[in-house]
Amino acid sequence: MAAYWAKLPPPIVHYGGYYVKTPENLPLIGPLAVPGAFMMGALAGYGTMAGCAAGELCAAWVADGARPAYAQALSPARYADGDYLAQLGALNVEEL
Repeated sequence: MAAYWAKLPPPIVHYGGYYVKTPENLPLIGPLAVPGAFMMGALAGYGTMAGCAAGELCAAWVADGARPAYAQALSPARYADGDYLAQLGALNVEEL
């Protein structure tokens, strides 16, 4: 191996891709308007770190199980809440 060790090419590392995020940078986890459809996304590049917790929360929605108090705040339904949208507007969050 010693004869080949010095001839090994340098490793190629590339970190990149399209990171999907919401205007307020919170993930979307929960039921959609279509009955029986759920989503878990917009993890903004943190999917590796947040994937297990996000998956657990999404599974709780799918199974109609117990969910933490913050579950609704991450649900796509938050965009139908006028008070929530007003709060985002007051924070100068990107246009929805």
